[in-house]
Amino acid sequence: MSERFSKANLIAALGRRAESLQRKHGFNPKQAAVAYGDFRPTLDRIQWIEDGSFFRR
Repeated sequence: MSERFSKANLIAALGRRAESLQRKHGFNPKQAAVAYGDFRPTLDRIQWIEDGSFFRR
């Protein structure tokens, strides 16, 4: 059974994604651009959801 959609579950899922990207890229200088390109949007989504701007239109 899947988890019910909620703000907390979405933030937790994005947090797991951020951790996965951090492990994958390791953020060494040679991979910094690729890592940043993957990682930053995930962190932005977490911030937008937490501050409520993600759901405003």
